[in-house]
Amino acid sequence: MFAVMLAPRHVGRFDRVASALGARLHSNLEREKARDVEVTFLNVSDCTDMPALTERLLDRCDDPTGLHGVVVLDWDDIRDHSIAHAARSEYL
Repeated sequence: MFAVMLAPRHVGRFDRVASALGARLHSNLEREKARDVEVTFLNVSDCTDMPALTERLLDRCDDPTGLHGVVVLDWDDIRDHSIAHAARSEYL
């Protein structure tokens, strides 16, 4: 999982760059480790609730299982939901 805070000029490219990097990282790790690996990128630039962000990150670390390979999320995606819930929503 990668959580980043971006300068406003980079926000527009985040989804494209993170998706490409995540796909490459995902495939390389799966090939090298011979097991399913999830890669999550979070743009938390708009986060104003650090306790909630900390809770979301710790919850995700406590339960690393999931169904996605690569997912790119923003703070708005996880503001009211867990990272796992937001990731599942991306794939529905």
